[in-house]
Amino acid sequence: SAAGAAGSGSAAKAPLVDEKSNIQSSPSSSAITTTTTTKTKLYQWYRNNTLIQSQVDSQLRLFNVTKIDEGFYKVNIMSDPICPDTTSLSFQIKATQRNEFTKIPLGVNICSGGVIRLEAEAPNTTTYSWFRDNVQIAGQTGKDLLINNAAIANAGTYTVRVSNAAPCPAFTETPPVTVNVRDIKQQIQIKSYSVYNAVEQCTDQDGFTYYADPDNQEDVIIALKKNGNVFTPKLDVVVRPNIFHHNVNSKSEFSGTFLGKRYWNMEVLNGEIVNPVEVKHYYDLQEQLQLRTRFNELVNQYKDIEITTDDIQWFRTESLPFSTSLLSKVQGNNVNFDHRVLGTDELTLGDDNGANYIIVNNIMETNGGSYYLSYKGVPKFITSIKDKNLDVLHANIYPNPSTDGRIKLEIQKKDFEDVIMKVYNTIGQVVFETSLMHKNINSVHPFDFSNFNNGNYHIVLSTSELNTSLKLQILK
Repeated sequence: SAAGAAGSGSAAKAPLVDEKSNIQSSPSSSAITTTTTTKTKLYQWYRNNTLIQSQVDSQLRLFNVTKIDEGFYKVNIMSDPICPDTTSLSFQIKATQRNEFTKIPLGVNICSGGVIRLEAEAPNTTTYSWFRDNVQIAGQTGKDLLINNAAIANAGTYTVRVSNAAPCPAFTETPPVTVNVRDIKQQIQIKSYSVYNAVEQCTDQDGFTYYADPDNQEDVIIALKKNGNVFTPKLDVVVRPNIFHHNVNSKSEFSGTFLGKRYWNMEVLNGEIVNPVEVKHYYDLQEQLQLRTRFNELVNQYKDIEITTDDIQWFRTESLPFSTSLLSKVQGNNVNFDHRVLGTDELTLGDDNGANYIIVNNIMETNGGSYYLSYKGVPKFITSIKDKNLDVLHANIYPNPSTDGRIKLEIQKKDFEDVIMKVYNTIGQVVFETSLMHKNINSVHPFDFSNFNNGNYHIVLSTSELNTSLKLQILK
């Protein structure tokens, strides 16, 4: 055979020589050897009556036999000057080409329910035999093996064989390859910490490729549908420790934004996206409930304000990944970093065995995303208790509640005189006292109570004839 195995198309015949000579043919798997035994010392071998250079020994050796070695062979023996030369009968050598594979299958990682496709090819071959774990697979006789809706039971070691003609080995077999089948949707994890550079695992029947925590590849965290694009992605899931909230509470504005804790990012490391891709991001429903609870608490706290919201809005960034530095651009209900709120035609919500996900489609470049809830309403001012004798003392505090302890106290009074200010805690202790100069009808006095504990405080303002009190709440 072409790979070194040799065979004869017909039985070799012992050459006819004089009675002092003997010629033997002894082919092996790696060479053809023909031996003569005689007292003479001069030999010359011929193929198709053509002298073979350097073949002048009692043995004919042909290594790595191929088709060009086929033919009729004989040996000429020169005994001595007295006796004539002796020539053997010719014998035939035929080289049978065994089948060789020009394409061999490659191992694959498949999600349960996906498609197993293994490809092989051997020229001039029409019938193939596929094996899993050394057991022939019934009905799989084509050059490509195809198993739809793969199950865990289809995992194993695969080979394919093609038959050979004698005297070659009965068949040629490809090297074994491993097919892994994972029930990937049972391995989805909502991590409490950030995971960067997620590692590719397997692809399901819908074309989504799943990615896992590089430190624990049993934990799947995100999926990507490449839609035929050839590129290398970088996929991250970023988790912040707390729900982000920014609130503006002033005389002219009352608004704010809550942002979720969990974000996804996809960057294109190399290659390009020609067809829009889809990201499947898994999120924690409890985190959304916590965000809504925070919003409802705020609504209950400001019962005399009509607060409106569009509820939770899913968004994606434009041409850049999401990072915590973008949070500094959120002012009240204005989300000022480059992003777009997703319409119903750009997302799909669902769950995989209880793991909630959003599919974001029509992605053509590096993006990131999450969700937020923005709101707005009428500013809240806590008005004073008025003494109706003679002059009137009006006072307002804003923001109230204060989320950092910093407030502004606005005083309105016709008469100009000093105002004594005392701040009491809930057990009646004076925790702050000062005298305020009031030289205009309206005066504003800033204070920094960031060293105060969270809680309720009473501010009492008094003059020689008037007094009023206000309630301050600090929620840091």
